[in-house]
Amino acid sequence: MSIVQNHQYQQIAQENTRRSQLLESLLACDRNLENILLALNKLGWDSEESIAVLNRQHIISILNRYLNTELSCLAVENWANAVECREDISYEENFETIIDRVIQELANPLLYRPLSHTIAREWCDSFLELDRVDSERSLSS
Repeated sequence: MSIVQNHQYQQIAQENTRRSQLLESLLACDRNLENILLALNKLGWDSEESIAVLNRQHIISILNRYLNTELSCLAVENWANAVECREDISYEENFETIIDRVIQELANPLLYRPLSHTIAREWCDSFLELDRVDSERSLSS
């Protein structure tokens, strides 16, 4: 491998690491969302594979933060919009349908229903029930 090729390889590896870190921050919403999105936009949207996985715990965490007034309805909507159409984010295996549904609802409250404490609790309860059923299924196997 030439010096130029080696340098290009290192740049790609650094970019992928940076993208992965930013996507994890996005999923956790652990920093200013606008800053995360600006940094991700600098890296571009194209991705041939999933780099991060949105799981039920991410959504429960976001909804609990909304219920605890740490996040506003608009912040949750913006987060869901940021996550919704990214090619570099996949959804937790075996739960893609429900995760896709909740993300669509949270990202599009005018098309579905506006977020409220009742709706946030319903989604959290649904995910917790799935966890319970999944645990029981594992125990009986």
